[in-house]
Amino acid sequence: MIKVDKITRKFSLKPIDNNRLMYLCGCENEHINNIESVFKVIISNRSCHFKVFGENIENIEMAIKVLKKLYEMTKLGPLNPDQIDMLLHCPESIDEGNQHNFEIKVLNKEQDLFLNQIQKHDITFGVGPSGTGKTFLAVASAVYALKTNLCKKIILVRPAVEAGEKIGYLPGDMAEKINPYLQPLYDALYELMGFEQTNKLIENQVIEINLLAFMRGRTFKNSFIIIDEAQNCTSPQMKMALTRIGYKSKMVIIGDQTQSDLSDEISGFDTAITILKHIPEISVFYFSNDAIVRHRIVHKIVQAYEK
Repeated sequence: MIKVDKITRKFSLKPIDNNRLMYLCGCENEHINNIESVFKVIISNRSCHFKVFGENIENIEMAIKVLKKLYEMTKLGPLNPDQIDMLLHCPESIDEGNQHNFEIKVLNKEQDLFLNQIQKHDITFGVGPSGTGKTFLAVASAVYALKTNLCKKIILVRPAVEAGEKIGYLPGDMAEKINPYLQPLYDALYELMGFEQTNKLIENQVIEINLLAFMRGRTFKNSFIIIDEAQNCTSPQMKMALTRIGYKSKMVIIGDQTQSDLSDEISGFDTAITILKHIPEISVFYFSNDAIVRHRIVHKIVQAYEK
């Protein structure tokens, strides 16, 4: 029998962060074991210093790429199974994702915690006053997921209470009718990706921006779905929207319970939070007034209205 020498490669992960290292390795080294199994290598480490052993240099290099990519993704918190599955079975996506240098910057602890909840859960409710960055952080998370190949599409929707069911009677074509309701979503995308790239992705239907009603009858797979201004959803609308989520998709639902435009109906946003908050895959995150990041007077205005 011919003896095949083991090949060894060493590398270090930076910055050294014990929490991120714990996220990378997983419970009882589960994530490391999965990487070893897929690429037929042996991985050992002391802190953030790693050794990878194997007989195939290509497998070793790919395992190192996966480890580095997963460690980069731990900046947002614990890894979820879909992220690991995507990289293990589509490792070519790593090189595509590395073409983009995209990082979400948070302004306070609450924003950081909100991003972690989005990362860890299939559905996340973001509840809080205007100016806390709820919508921007949700859109930033969606853009990050798209650029790192964790999703194939971004779906951004809002209810249009002001127009009610009469939107068909408003002047202009459909885009002219609905764009005023959706402008804040465009604004977030333009700030994150620029005008040209955003419009190209919209043109190619990688990003869809529409009114809530256009979700009806559809199932969104491999998608990152954001429902903004959700306090203006009725209960039937909210149930419809929640049941649109498909395989390998994530949903973030944003709302301010103090700013509902519904006249007499109970907000479907409030109802959904009450009846769904005990489901493990669903998170409800509450922003405080202290998390407001607009002009300092906005914090005082919000407090005054709450008295």
